[in-house]
Amino acid sequence: MLATVVVPTDGSTLSQRALPAAAAIAAAGGAGVRLVAVARTDDDLASLEDRALAAARSLPPAVAATVDLVVDDDPAGVLLGIADDGDNLLCFASHDHTAIAADLLHSVGSRVMQKAPHPFVVVGPNGAASVAAGGE
Repeated sequence: MLATVVVPTDGSTLSQRALPAAAAIAAAGGAGVRLVAVARTDDDLASLEDRALAAARSLPPAVAATVDLVVDDDPAGVLLGIADDGDNLLCFASHDHTAIAADLLHSVGSRVMQKAPHPFVVVGPNGAASVAAGGE
């Protein structure tokens, strides 16, 4: 049973493109949305928190959202660990870089796609830019 749609967010325009899909899936499945912001260092935490809270505020009021902040130098590993819980569905945006480009660009979404043992939802760079644009 789907309990939570997990959306990694770093506040970028790309990461926010996953929000309309996550909101629609959560609403259809009676699930909540969990925004996860992974800072690589403590220094990055404050600005990342502000952006994650802004993303949560952009969701429709009917969608129950929580925000989790994590400090870890392996964001893809954090997300893959969260995805191991069968009640969670990862929903994220990605450019879908090749393995070499993903390493060079530190592309978390591409790394998750390469290693994920569970189904996930990916939104490309041309996905809806806001929840309102996604039909909510």
